[in-house]
Amino acid sequence: MSAEPLPPGPCCILHFGMPKTGSSSIQMSLFRARDLGNVRYVHAGSANASGALATAFLQDPTQHHANRKRGLSLDDLAQRRQEVLAQLEQGLAAQASRYVISAEVLSNLALDELAQLGDWLRRHVPTVLAVGYVRPPRAFMESAFQQKVKSGIRRMNIGAYYPSYRDRFEKFETVFGRDNVRYWLFDPSAFPGKDVVQDFCQRLDIQLPASSIYRTNEAISRDALALLYAYRCHGPGYGSGPGVLEENARLIREISALRGPKVRFAADAVKAELARYSDDMAWMEERLGCSLAEDMSDDKDVIRGEEDLLNFSSDALSWLVSRLGDESLIPRIDAHPGPEEVAGWVHRLRLEQPPKVARRVARAAQQADASHRPTPSVAPSAPDAPVVRPQAASQRPTPDQEVTVAIESLVHRAGDIPGLQGVSESALVQLAQQVLAQLRSRIEAIDDGALRVPELGRFKIQSTENSAGRGRQRRVALRLPEA
Repeated sequence: MSAEPLPPGPCCILHFGMPKTGSSSIQMSLFRARDLGNVRYVHAGSANASGALATAFLQDPTQHHANRKRGLSLDDLAQRRQEVLAQLEQGLAAQASRYVISAEVLSNLALDELAQLGDWLRRHVPTVLAVGYVRPPRAFMESAFQQKVKSGIRRMNIGAYYPSYRDRFEKFETVFGRDNVRYWLFDPSAFPGKDVVQDFCQRLDIQLPASSIYRTNEAISRDALALLYAYRCHGPGYGSGPGVLEENARLIREISALRGPKVRFAADAVKAELARYSDDMAWMEERLGCSLAEDMSDDKDVIRGEEDLLNFSSDALSWLVSRLGDESLIPRIDAHPGPEEVAGWVHRLRLEQPPKVARRVARAAQQADASHRPTPSVAPSAPDAPVVRPQAASQRPTPDQEVTVAIESLVHRAGDIPGLQGVSESALVQLAQQVLAQLRSRIEAIDDGALRVPELGRFKIQSTENSAGRGRQRRVALRLPEA
């Protein structure tokens, strides 16, 4: 793929998303990159500039969801606005040929708010180029519903999540000019390496090494969404206050560990909604120069409404009971508990403090390793551990030599290191997760070779043809350093 033709001279590339098109991966990769050549990633302390731009340019910044949930007043936000503008100005003052600002909130700004942002940007950079990916409607609606539930919304209305392309995007053409707006179809199968970060960087001629690409998948399973939706509708709510965003983020991380089928809206329900928006779809397809047609087949567990979503699978209930570590709840799994009861279980998971979870997981792992007796099946499993339905003690399988260790347990042990006292455990967990994600990304970037991490050891990576003729398979081996 060749790079997009860019305006002559310095320009600001305003990446507006759209939401659910890999924006988080793009943002984190550019934010964390040490060297982007003659490109500057402009931010106000966070990879995603949505909160900063909402605070700086919304007419009423108290209505931005993050500001509202934190309970910030207009006086609080007036000071924050000055800080944001100063940070953005500092980024735009650096010597570069291109500046990149990425924020999905841009498509939610009103026309006059976007015009104000455009005027402010043009005082610093002569040209603004607005770019973004466009996702076909069914896939967008399914992802948008997940995101809304994560954010505290409790509405199961498929039609409410149609993307309304023209309302979302035409204002960019009004403010910046049609020639300065680029739309790209979000089709990972056509991207280099099926990676949106590589596609974004190639289009805009941004030199980003493969080892610097950060990948994040925000999708959750249908089972996980069912638990979270029950909690949003029948639990105490999202809440508000200084720590509420971090508290809910931890709950979502916990629930996201539950694997299972994808979230899929029923095709006939989606088609009925799309029939109302044929003109809007035609407008977007004309801008894209291609069709927005997508797979309309149905999976086994499609969702038509709230009743479908709140029909909890036994796997989902077993996983939740396992995370809580409460054997008294096991008989309730087969009793088909209602959403109010399940919401209460999820609330217990929310209130469970990370140190408690860490100690319980560490203790269970130590017992299993020392005695080779079965670890209690209701002990919290690691995020990637398979879901195992709790069984009676006499039926529990004998474990093999594999021991699962949760990141929280490792962090809990590291928390006594001098200099880390006072740092919240949730922050340390996030840091550990990001370090491990970077390590995995570097390993995945090597087909044949080695990666040495002095404190950990030497990873040997080999890529060979599969004996069954089904492509290539990779083997990764770790050799520990000698003591």
